[in-house]
Amino acid sequence: MLLAVAAHCDERSQKTLGAMSAAVRALGGHELRFTVSAGGEIEPMEGTATVSGASYRVVLPTGELLGDDKYTCSVDQLSQTVTLSPSDPGDRSLLSNPARAFDLLDGAFTHRYVGQATMGGRECSQLSLTPTDAHLPVRRLTLWVDGQNLPVALRYEIEGLQSPVEITVRSIRPAPQVDRSSLAFDKKRYKNYEIVDLR
Repeated sequence: MLLAVAAHCDERSQKTLGAMSAAVRALGGHELRFTVSAGGEIEPMEGTATVSGASYRVVLPTGELLGDDKYTCSVDQLSQTVTLSPSDPGDRSLLSNPARAFDLLDGAFTHRYVGQATMGGRECSQLSLTPTDAHLPVRRLTLWVDGQNLPVALRYEIEGLQSPVEITVRSIRPAPQVDRSSLAFDKKRYKNYEIVDLR
């Protein structure tokens, strides 16, 4: 009986993750507004993630991240430094690769359905995901998906952080007219910044 219950949970998580990925893809270019915190280690702050195909831009009060499937550009406003580095194809974090944050069914994670839970005033399916690569800093991802198959919240348990990184999705909407050039690194926008190119 326990094996039957586990199989049902895996099947339900598979179905939920597939429906969520399809719902996000159906938006095409989209903008996601969120709040992120991590106990006392990261004070709550609001941010946005804009995605068009493989290109993306994450904006937070402390800086921004631009990238695609070839490189990432991390902008630190405090130190006025821009760091360019190769993209990590295995990265699925909403904060560092929102273009792939909801594509979770390619074997990178094992997953199970936990149950129904209320999150943000909505009834959601709660899922638990564990990376198959034990060397990744993310140890566990908990995900809440609403009845429209859209993500409501994510919790990343990360090695080295005492508190999990918690992200609440405030809104996710289509943004079909996203200008791809606004998601790409343009040196002219950072004239007074130190550029560190590690590509």
